[in-house]
Amino acid sequence: MANIGQALRGDRAQAAIDNRERGKRICFLPQISNVHWDIDVQILVALGRFAHRSGWGETKQDRDASVAAMNSNDVARYARTGVNSLSGGERCHVLLAGVLARTSEWLLADEPLASLDPAHQLDGLDLLRKVSLNGVGAILVMHDLGHALRAADDVDLLQEGRLIAVGACAEVLTAPAVARTIGVAVEIGETPQGAPYIIPIQRTRP
Repeated sequence: MANIGQALRGDRAQAAIDNRERGKRICFLPQISNVHWDIDVQILVALGRFAHRSGWGETKQDRDASVAAMNSNDVARYARTGVNSLSGGERCHVLLAGVLARTSEWLLADEPLASLDPAHQLDGLDLLRKVSLNGVGAILVMHDLGHALRAADDVDLLQEGRLIAVGACAEVLTAPAVARTIGVAVEIGETPQGAPYIIPIQRTRP
């Protein structure tokens, strides 16, 4: 039986899984898009396959996964471009491609859309949704409630690090719950196309 606060994968404690296997199963996309080495985009994306590589180096499967990830995230055109010559938003797309190349069971992402313009935010939401529909578990940290409502199946609502509510988006992200936990009055509705939205109206407390 698991101890409180212990992370499990199946019936195994996460801490008991070696780094290489953990790297295959779980990938992480940080909010900060800084890259300290100005390497080509195709090399950076290929590094996402590092945990899968054997002593024989890169395989055809590794190369195919990297190419597929770049194509899916529209960064193949930057393949031979130094990553630090790209804009912050473009680097975010490249880092996401590197994560997708890993073909992991779980994707953990911290504010994955924060540096993107509105058009690319919508593209990113669609891509993350597609990833989850293909069987990858995606856990995203988001401050934009509209993105969460649009993309997520379930939401954990936090207030100052405390878990306030867990459940389906429509059940958790209600106007009273948002006002109570975040201190903002919101309008919640649907566009004529059926897409849900949340619009902040005003603060409900200082």
